[in-house]
Amino acid sequence: EIKLDGYRIGCLIRRGRIELLSRRNNDWTDHFPEVVAGAKKLGIESALFDGEVAAVLPDGRTSFQAMQRGWSGARPEIVYFVFDVLQVDGADLTALPLDERKVRLRAALGAKPPPAWRYVDHVVGDGDRVFAQACEMRLEGIVSKERASPYRRGARNASWRKIKCLLRQEF
Repeated sequence: EIKLDGYRIGCLIRRGRIELLSRRNNDWTDHFPEVVAGAKKLGIESALFDGEVAAVLPDGRTSFQAMQRGWSGARPEIVYFVFDVLQVDGADLTALPLDERKVRLRAALGAKPPPAWRYVDHVVGDGDRVFAQACEMRLEGIVSKERASPYRRGARNASWRKIKCLLRQEF
């Protein structure tokens, strides 16, 4: 998958109530009303989605800096890029392989996701070529995921690997 440059956010839907939560369980609901409005249009009783809220630049790239300050004083387009689903209507999906969760995610979002929501697709295989292309496009990088892996809550592990295109050096 393309590595996105934003905030990792879970979207919890419970009986029509929407909460946007960080990995540390901080509530970001009030910060992204467009994401909340999109969640309400899904028509799902309960769910837990995993994704990245990011500002989208005019060229289609995501930018953490644009999200922090906007550009030219205007609020950038904010999008919830959804790459996983952990629960839908009471069913815990975390033990399922990623491939199956992606199928369930696609079904939960429908053929046309609501405004401000985008399904994050993936490329199977040919990681070196995908990475090189991501870097050529000046993207953040890629995230390589094991397709058969279950979801592991709160744990950084080897089933997901972030590979960044380093275009600068940090001191």
